Amino acid sequence: MPSSNRYPVQRGNGMRLPWRVIPLFCAAWLCALPFAAPAAAADPPSARRAALVNGALITGEAFDGELQRVERLSVRGNGIAAAANKKQVLENLIVRELLYQEAVKTGVTVPAVEVAGKMARIADGKINLESTLHGMGLNSGTLEAHLERSLVIEKFLEGNFSKDAEVSDQEVESYYREHRDEFREPLRLRLSHILVKVDPARDSARKDEGRSRIEALRTRLSEGADFAALAREDSDCYSAKSGGDLGYFLSGELSRRMEDEARALKPGEVSGVVEDKYGLHLLKLTELRPVTQLPLESVRKKIRQDLVRQKELKALAPFVKKLRASAKVELLLNEDELR
Repeated sequence: MPSSNRYPVQRGNGMRLPWRVIPLFCAAWLCALPFAAPAAAADPPSARRAALVNGALITGEAFDGELQRVERLSVRGNGIAAAANKKQVLENLIVRELLYQEAVKTGVTVPAVEVAGKMARIADGKINLESTLHGMGLNSGTLEAHLERSLVIEKFLEGNFSKDAEVSDQEVESYYREHRDEFREPLRLRLSHILVKVDPARDSARKDEGRSRIEALRTRLSEGADFAALAREDSDCYSAKSGGDLGYFLSGELSRRMEDEARALKPGEVSGVVEDKYGLHLLKLTELRPVTQLPLESVRKKIRQDLVRQKELKALAPFVKKLRASAKVELLLNEDELR
């Protein structure tokens, strides 16, 4: 079982906007996320250039940062395609810049105190904000500039596209009835294990030593030894310090053999010896959470938010299309950089 796994595994529930919906519109709302780099900047002589939007530069660094952010969202299970389309990421940045320009043109501004308040809330949630920003190629100054732009766009969108996007209780309830499968908590297995590492490249005598060791541990368990205490003493896994606890697993997150063994157990039971490329395991099923239908009231707010977002996107689509068609946009990255 790989030590790189991070558990417990948790998954969100509810609607997710597919990649095909995102192309021209997602930047408008994603721009409010605090750690995306500002899209446009002054044109320093040494800057890598991604695009010019009505004369405003989108730097290569901003493009790289946005690409990394989209990939992070995918890893976290936010429903965005795992293989981010680089051309679409650049298009999102272009749309974001066009929306900012349009907002400024119509006189939208954000008071400095509002930007400062947003900065303070972000700082409160980070133990070391500067260190976090440095790791992303940012600093507090660039973050503040980005927040100002994001809030301007947000205010512009709210004033022009959100006010009429109302969703009734009936629409929420209808969506829930027609998409019940989206609001189910999947089966989860909480496992602990004891691992005896066995290198497949070792000779048979070394492997026999490992098997003798795991069988001795199994015997101690059958005699009443505490599983967690034994894991702390004798497991070769990083999880030893937590008594062998690996957290929760969804179907498909374990190897087929490991999952079959785990699902055959009842809570509290310990498996026989299970071998894989990491070594020899004893598995204990500590908890089984069955498939659960989430009640409407627990997801009503989320459904309403998503339906409002869909209406906002629908209203925004023709406006963005018109903006894009009338803009002077120069793409400055070559085809290799966009593959």
